[in-house]
Amino acid sequence: MDSPTAVAPRQDARIAQASRDLVQLQPVAATLAKQSQFILFFGQQNQQSSSLSSVSWRKRYPVREASRGWPNSSLVRGWRSSVFFRGMIPLLQGWSIVTRGIGLTLTPPEGVACGAIGYDERRRPLRPIASLLAEASTYGPRFVVTKQRGPERLTTHEGEYAALVVQDGVLDEGARLVQRSIGYVFGDDFYARIVGLALRTEQFVRFEAQVRQLILQDRHHLGLRRRRFLFTPPVGYFGIERSPLHAYYYGPGYPRDPAVMVVYPALPRSMWQADDLPQHLRPIQGLSVQAASGPFQRSTATLTGDTWTLHGLNDERRAMTRTLVVLEDDRYVYPLSLDVADANERDHVARFWALVDSVQRLPGPLGVPLPPDGDRVFGHFG
Repeated sequence: MDSPTAVAPRQDARIAQASRDLVQLQPVAATLAKQSQFILFFGQQNQQSSSLSSVSWRKRYPVREASRGWPNSSLVRGWRSSVFFRGMIPLLQGWSIVTRGIGLTLTPPEGVACGAIGYDERRRPLRPIASLLAEASTYGPRFVVTKQRGPERLTTHEGEYAALVVQDGVLDEGARLVQRSIGYVFGDDFYARIVGLALRTEQFVRFEAQVRQLILQDRHHLGLRRRRFLFTPPVGYFGIERSPLHAYYYGPGYPRDPAVMVVYPALPRSMWQADDLPQHLRPIQGLSVQAASGPFQRSTATLTGDTWTLHGLNDERRAMTRTLVVLEDDRYVYPLSLDVADANERDHVARFWALVDSVQRLPGPLGVPLPPDGDRVFGHFG
């Protein structure tokens, strides 16, 4: 065991080393103190940050000068990204950002007199665009729409569905001509909303372009997964989402005429199991198969695939015909099915094939060309 006289020099050496380390860490401590100030204002969602005016905000913490004078600019840029990109949108050069509630407010260098852009990353529930626009009219009662363009279908750089609507209108009972650009990015069970309000006519084009840029570059990192895809719903059928991502369409005579079309979510090819289609594609009731035929090739404008026809009895011992369709591309498979009573099969088959032919392949990262605009082409979202 060490003697007390041997321990004392070791302690003195440790104290001396700690003193030298403290001197070296003083610049780092000063940097961390500056970082804590930025975290207080940029990173926390509190009442203080929400109440700061955009003018005083830019004077104290201008975004374009945020990293000036910092000892490690690359580290600072990475840290700033974790704050400014928390809403998944890119930083607009020269614009100020204020955290408010669950979103962000972006203000141009000229100040709030030109307008502002608001961003909410995740809003629920997911609803059709018409319902979302109706909601937008309620949170801006001072804004009266006089002209509207859109919705224009877009695809983000990640391959997510999006839309842009541009509304001209008046503010404060006609005293001011303004323009509102509203963007939506659709997830699986949520949507992101970007709203730009231009208060000067010379700023209309600029704000619309900025909102469009934010939509296209909005990132949610959802990746390869089962997804909704676009199609044209069958006319005259009642649609409902009975289970997540599954769209059910009931015939006009349901339940007397138990016709049901089902649009299943697209699945990555690596997840698809084609060994027992009747079990994987089971709309509502099981089917005791008595006869089967297929596969038969089926192609649409952008997809290829196969179809099968099954005849048998459902759980209620009623004679039914089930048509299964599995379309595919290089990344996804797109399953659909039709259940119809044998006596009424002819009434529904033509509408089912029209639904199948309307299926649009999912866009990949950086987007793929979308077909021309048309009525109700948003499918799940329209």
